[in-house]
Amino acid sequence: MGANHGMYRFNPKKSEWKQLHDETLTEVLAAASCCIGNPGIISGSPYGVASSYYDELQAVRWTFHSDKLTPNERFTNAIIVDPHDQSRWICGTEAGIIIFTEAGRCFEQTDLWNVPVRALYHNSLGFYAGCDQGGIYKSNNGLNWKSLGRKIATPIYKITSFDGELVAATGRGILRITSKCCSDITGPQMLFADIAIDPTNSKHWLAAASPGGLWFSSDSGEQWKQITPFKNARSILPPEETI
Repeated sequence: MGANHGMYRFNPKKSEWKQLHDETLTEVLAAASCCIGNPGIISGSPYGVASSYYDELQAVRWTFHSDKLTPNERFTNAIIVDPHDQSRWICGTEAGIIIFTEAGRCFEQTDLWNVPVRALYHNSLGFYAGCDQGGIYKSNNGLNWKSLGRKIATPIYKITSFDGELVAATGRGILRITSKCCSDITGPQMLFADIAIDPTNSKHWLAAASPGGLWFSSDSGEQWKQITPFKNARSILPPEETI
């Protein structure tokens, strides 16, 4: 779990949280796991991208890979580890998308640039990025990006999918994108930070807003009902099944 004050890992056997951050990793905005290194965690923060390792005392330490970047290039909102190459990390920053290769030793700028990227998503069809005042972009390789169509004048904070369609949490509601068109924003008009779809029933959606709380739809986003007593919600984890 990444938080405003570091990173923690939950041990279900002991029912306790263990601190994973050190004095260099003070805030975490994004996290991803990979098969390279031990414990194999990548973090994104306002100070850049960092990878984890155990020192001689078995304490988790962090190596930052963004020191040569500008402040906006360091400010990392989202991270995806390339499923085809675990040493390749696609990162959404305030400057655009940067790709770290060779487990953080090298980096390169993509053609999605000069726009803050707040959401990244991957499925069998490719990579997707959600931007500020730019909508959603798609890429087959993470380097070259193409807009899916209509510009969206509100930030995209989370992207997911079901039955070949994309669904996004935005600053003004929920956006549903089909293969034919980009729909209007639906649902309550508020800032949604996250959205999740039940993998066992794709008509059931949950959306998190802060402020605004938790909202549920049983008809693929057509109608919404607030779930009490939550007043603030930021993150939703759906059941562990492939959507």
